Amino acid sequence: MIGSTFAGKKLVEQSAPTVKRLSLELGGDAPVLVFADADLDAAVADIVGLKLANAGQICVAPNRVFVHRSIYAAFIEKAKALMESYRYVGDPGTGPELSPVVSEASVEQMVKFRLFTRYA
Repeated sequence: MIGSTFAGKKLVEQSAPTVKRLSLELGGDAPVLVFADADLDAAVADIVGLKLANAGQICVAPNRVFVHRSIYAAFIEKAKALMESYRYVGDPGTGPELSPVVSEASVEQMVKFRLFTRYA
């Protein structure tokens, strides 16, 4: 319900009598399209940066990335290199770029997909 079109319509309806300004984020699963003529370095930097912003816990974090097949391999290579350059865990005083996740299940999923390594 939260973020749904139905909820958005209700908010607009309820704000109409007093003409309230609204800014709504109504879902869409944060898709990103990367076309063949895209600036690949900029696209990768923006997509990875948004995905990892606030530990990936923002409503506009890309969840679906569609990349033109002619640049797919290069996109993956660049995205992987950038992801591997991030420091994922560590002393907050030294500033890891991605802070801890919210649950043990999330940690296990990230380890499974090799997004970071669990240290003893």
